[in-house]
Amino acid sequence: PGLPDQIPFDAPTWKRNPRERDSSRSIRAAMVMDLCRNHLRHGMHAADVVLLLGHPDGDRWSGRYPHDYWNIGTLETHMDIDSAALVIIYDADGRIKSIPWFLD
Repeated sequence: PGLPDQIPFDAPTWKRNPRERDSSRSIRAAMVMDLCRNHLRHGMHAADVVLLLGHPDGDRWSGRYPHDYWNIGTLETHMDIDSAALVIIYDADGRIKSIPWFLD
């Protein structure tokens, strides 16, 4: 349940694996903690995020959140199995304001 064992973030590997749905096999799910802790920074410009992660998988997570997102896979929670995404919210200058996770 939850995230798989974590590995260091690798941008080329992240970009090659956008559609894995099962987080137990998702390479993105395995890299997401290192990505958030060591590579994404508040104030980082959106263009630099795209260089690092590739283009977002979409710009409206689950139809409700009007923000760029990158699929992580599915996560087993204590209540259900949910799709998970790394969502990046930018300020008016196009810089990272917050980096929430969303489950749906």
